[in-house]
Amino acid sequence: MGADRPVDPEKQSVSDVSMTGALMIRWTGVVRGREGKALEVYGRALELYEGLAEEGRLSGHRDYLAVTGQGGGFVLVEGPLAELLALVASPNHLRIRDEAAAVLDDVEMQIFAGGSDRTAEEMLQSYAAGLADLGYL
Repeated sequence: MGADRPVDPEKQSVSDVSMTGALMIRWTGVVRGREGKALEVYGRALELYEGLAEEGRLSGHRDYLAVTGQGGGFVLVEGPLAELLALVASPNHLRIRDEAAAVLDDVEMQIFAGGSDRTAEEMLQSYAAGLADLGYL
């Protein structure tokens, strides 16, 4: 659904380029009787993500809907970690989050760092430094 777009390196700091991540938004189903409103909220969310990708702030999004087991699905929004953190704190996204909670069951949003060897290495180095500071390494 969402096409991956390269992130404009001129719009990022050096640390943003190295820290990539993903915002995962998942749900287990639609509240009965609110299907139409759920589609409206879904459409607004995708417009927001696609607009940010066109601006070069995000890489893109991927949408997955369950075909086995219980219903539900998830959206994976990818890009620089700093942009993802700014996104979830933005007024537009906060409103979409609140609307989604009103029409979807068990909505959960979580940001992950990774998606590249460099980011994984930075995260593991940070983890090891924390353990060393505590005397565990």
